[in-house]
Amino acid sequence: MPPTVSSHMRSDVTTVSSSDTLVDLERILTAEGIGGVPVVDDGALVGVVSRSDIVRRMAVEQSRAEMVSDFYRDPDWTGQGDHGEDVAEIGAMAGQQLQGLHVRDIMSSQIIATTPVATLQEAAALLLEHRIHRVPVTEDGRLRGILSTQDLVRFVANG
Repeated sequence: MPPTVSSHMRSDVTTVSSSDTLVDLERILTAEGIGGVPVVDDGALVGVVSRSDIVRRMAVEQSRAEMVSDFYRDPDWTGQGDHGEDVAEIGAMAGQQLQGLHVRDIMSSQIIATTPVATLQEAAALLLEHRIHRVPVTEDGRLRGILSTQDLVRFVANG
């Protein structure tokens, strides 16, 4: 019988709420030494969030800031963007602090999950296909655990 997810998943899962701030999220990721966590609201799995999501959001904010600074550097700038938008309004959006954002603002709500009875090979295929590093393990719509690439490497290393 092939090894199953239930025999290699971690059931003591650290989770966050969608209303947690990104500052809280980063504090949790650092304290736990992990790169991502499931997002659970009222006992239901509603998403997954990782450091990659934070970095992606930072890149968007940086891009907005650069766009605004380009307007101000243009000697022909009239105060309006190419489509009539007010540059000050764009600048306000670009200056939005990550500290004011919440997990819901950056999490992935498209949940890729597996079940406890799935084989490790099936779970590994999910990770590979979706290019993710962890997969929540659910049963009857509830979070039961998590399986990460590290768990799979540990299984292979221990033979």
